[in-house]
Amino acid sequence: MKQILTLIIILFALSCKAQSPVISTVEYDQNDDLELTDGAYLKDVENKFNPFIGSWVWEDGNSRLEIVFEKIEMVFDGDYYEDMLVGRYKFIDNTGEEKHNSLNLNITNQNFWGKSYYLIRGGGYYTDTTFEFQISDLHKNVHCYMFFELISPTEATWKVQREDGRDQPGGFTFPTELTLTKQ
Repeated sequence: MKQILTLIIILFALSCKAQSPVISTVEYDQNDDLELTDGAYLKDVENKFNPFIGSWVWEDGNSRLEIVFEKIEMVFDGDYYEDMLVGRYKFIDNTGEEKHNSLNLNITNQNFWGKSYYLIRGGGYYTDTTFEFQISDLHKNVHCYMFFELISPTEATWKVQREDGRDQPGGFTFPTELTLTKQ
């Protein structure tokens, strides 16, 4: 009987697992004192990413920028999981030359970090209408911040600046300020 009781206790102890906390991305972005434990999940609980998701286009003469935003759930960064807003994009300059095209990349939560350099990566939720992203200008080898602000459900502005806030000598490969239309 003692062995059966010991076996039951051992099985019960092994079956008990601490659940990883689920934390709202909004709560985390707005609370500097919130610390993440290993295995935590930053989740878009309030669906704040949804208005940004979809295809956005800007055109001016021969120049064209198309961005497709999607939500990738449970991307693991080594310590915790998070939902990320990710943009694949195609940019054609005013000469008609294609400068970048990541529209055909298949992005999942398993391969995200291996392809993140080629993407617009969600950096943080600001408000219901503004999102901060990171983007790399591959031709100039510079990392940038991009602020994407919804003017309406079908119109948004994009503003790009260097991560360090300095001016980019010679400018960027892509436009730094423009207005896009949701398709």
